[in-house]
Amino acid sequence: IWANDSWGRFWGWDPKENGALLIVLWCLIILHSRLAGWMTGWGLHIMSILGGSVVVFSWWGVNMLEVGLHSYGFIEGASTVYYFYFVTLVATGVGVAAWLIERSSKNARLKID
Repeated sequence: IWANDSWGRFWGWDPKENGALLIVLWCLIILHSRLAGWMTGWGLHIMSILGGSVVVFSWWGVNMLEVGLHSYGFIEGASTVYYFYFVTLVATGVGVAAWLIERSSKNARLKID
């Protein structure tokens, strides 16, 4: 209701509004995947890490577009955002590699026994 009073509308497809919607939808995907049993363990961990990337994009990446109804928050230099994406990508890659190594070593032990 406050959006209608402040902006004259409820939803205007502003990039910041869409970023907030993206966070909510990602969390709903994780929640429903877990409750339905489609995803457990490592899948949830990886989706949560990627969810952090979604949050970072929604907070800072949208400001790099330099479009929107809000006059605040535009970023001139994007190095911080790129750095976070790089760190997230490397951490996810290391986690997946560790999981694959652990999984293959368990399979090798099962074949020996």
